Amino acid sequence: MIAAEAVQTLSMRETSMISEKRNSKYQSHPEEANLGGLLEIAIEIASKRRNILHRMRTALLSCNDQEALSCARELCGVEL
Repeated sequence: MIAAEAVQTLSMRETSMISEKRNSKYQSHPEEANLGGLLEIAIEIASKRRNILHRMRTALLSCNDQEALSCARELCGVEL
């Protein structure tokens, strides 16, 4: 279930890039492919969330409420 949510979070282009990396990296050890692929997806998601949080912090410090709200929506997955 976590893997399905993680894949849905990434766009199709990013998912295909991760799939290509996973396939080439774990060809000799197929039993590690699922764990390695999931780890790569989790790291990618964490990196994106960290970037959004940084943008939100910067917006709040500069009193840019609209940008901060936009970042909060992006973190929560709310699109307007």
